[in-house]
Amino acid sequence: MLGTLAKWLRVAGADCDYADGMEDDDLVQVALSGRTVLTRDKVLARRCGDSGLFVESDDLEEQLLQVFRALPELLEEEPLSRCLVCNVKVVAAARGDVEGTVHPGVLERHDEFWLCPRCGRAYWVGTHVEDMLDRLSGLKERARG
Repeated sequence: MLGTLAKWLRVAGADCDYADGMEDDDLVQVALSGRTVLTRDKVLARRCGDSGLFVESDDLEEQLLQVFRALPELLEEEPLSRCLVCNVKVVAAARGDVEGTVHPGVLERHDEFWLCPRCGRAYWVGTHVEDMLDRLSGLKERARG
């Protein structure tokens, strides 16, 4: 229900698991363990108490603004520090570490790479990254203001 939001929170550097298909009772236990549960389900948000946040909008930017305002500590996270797929912190990698996992043209055009130690996904600062960081920066600015 909030998969795109989860991905963008990871772009922002937030530790954000995505509980696709998890039962409500299990999500309540997650909330009781100290994690915040983001949901579009009002009843579930209430069941999670102070650790539940009902996400009001279907619009991604409005969702991010709401979450940043509710959890201002996320504004200080390091963008692009987590795997967008599995949420693990990425680690710096040498060109040889990503050879065979990225297109040869990427190896020719880029010098810095990061790898997810769990799933092996490789990351680099491609042309889309500047746009993502600009969008994220603008949203963080709005959330602070």
